Formats: sequence, C-alpha cells, structure tokens
Amino acid sequence: MLQALRTRCTQNLTKGKFAMNSQNRKWGIAGQRLRLVAGGLLLLLALLLAFRGGKDGPAPKHQGVVQVRTSAVGSERPSLDSGNGTASPNRGPSPGKATRKPNPSVLADSDQESFPQIERLLGDESISVDETAKQLSEIAGRKGLSEAERIEALKHGLNLNFKALAEVVRDPDLPSPMAQLYVEELMNHNQERRGQMEACLSLMNHRDEEIRKQAQDLLAFYLGEESLAENPEELRKAAAEWLETQKAEEKDREPEAGDPSSF
Repeated sequence: MLQALRTRCTQNLTKGKFAMNSQNRKWGIAGQRLRLVAGGLLLLLALLLAFRGGKDGPAPKHQGVVQVRTSAVGSERPSLDSGNGTASPNRGPSPGKATRKPNPSVLADSDQESFPQIERLLGDESISVDETAKQLSEIAGRKGLSEAERIEALKHGLNLNFKALAEVVRDPDLPSPMAQLYVEELMNHNQERRGQMEACLSLMNHRDEEIRKQAQDLLAFYLGEESLAENPEELRKAAAEWLETQKAEEKDREPEAGDPSSF
C-alpha cells in the first residue's frame, strides 16, 4: 500500500511539473508576441514622425517683397484735400537726393534685357547726375530704338532728374506705355507745380485719348478746378493764365542789376 501511495505521489508531481512547464511555455510565447507587437508599433511611430518632419520642414527663407504701384488717374480722381482744407498741388512723398543706383521698380519690371549704352551711362562717375538724366532723355526720345530700351531709359531718367525728361512727353506720338509711365510717375513725385502743369499740357496733345483724359484730370487737380476737367479748352486757358502769373511773379522776385542782394 505504501508502494501504491508513493507511486501516486510521484505521478502527481510529474503531472504538476508538466503543467507548470506547459504554462511557462505559454507565457513565454505570449511575452515574445507582445514584445514583437510593441517593437512594431514603435517602428511605425518613428516612421510617422520622420515623414511628418520631412513634410513640414523649415519655412523657406524670406526672398523679399516686390512692391507694385498703380496709378489712380483714370480710375479715381485725386483728392483736393491736403488735410487743412486747401488744395494740394503735389502728391506723393518728397523725392530723395538723386542717385545713380538703379531704380528698384526698373529692376522689378525689367525682363532682364541688357541695354549697354544705358548701363554705361549709369556706371560713368565722370559725368554729373543731371547730365546722365539728360542723355537718358535723349535715348528715351530716340524713335529708332526699341520701345523696351526707350522705356528703360525713361524709368532711370525719371529716377535721376524728373525735369530733364520733360522734353520726351512733348511728342504726341510717344508710345502709349511710355506716356502712361510718365503720368503715373508724375502723380507719385512731389515736383514743382509749374513743371507738373506744363507736363500735363504736353500730354493733353497726345494721340491716345486715354492719356489725354488722364492729363486733363490731373491738370484740373493741380489748378483746383475739377469742374474744368471735362472742358479741355477752358482748362488750357486757365492753366496758361496761371503760368503767366507765375512767370511774372518769378520775374519780380529776380534781383535787379546793382541790387546788393544780388551779390
């Protein structure tokens, strides 16, 4: 009987060890599976983060801003209010000292064409700024050149000395893009009123009706007589009278010969 009991105990122990081994193997397999799943998830998360970082990336560096200026003439009549209830003869900021540096608006609008004679003029430090503007005016008025080169010369010339380009707009057959450019620059430059009005009178003879209309509106603004904008003949008369009065006043202000103030 003792032998039978010993045999049964041995069998139970063997069964227990087998059950424990089986259970341990199951837990081991389950642990391996969990580790594999966790590793896969971590790998997937790392790939997603890497993809998102590459997609968003750093913002591109600022490349600068090109500022575009459009004319208000023809679409909106200039306001006569200068802030104190009086008509202001000038528009836009006062221009700074003339410089040979290229006009940023010229660079922005250019189609990267090369005009050697203009480049030589701008780079020649042996001649004055006013002389450079005068020669650019001659290039702008030369009908045998391409329109692109004439426009380029006009832009640079206006940037150097606005008055030096007055002769160009006296041509009634001046290409419309050049005349339009002059009108826009005229509005945005704080020039002498007399020069502004004389330029408007010249542009009123242009063959392009739209250019003439813009010049009329602008001249009426300078005179403070907007009601005359639709009557070019009366507008011309009023402008001529104003210019005559201005010339007489300038003559009266000139010192006479022998006047100590002239020395």
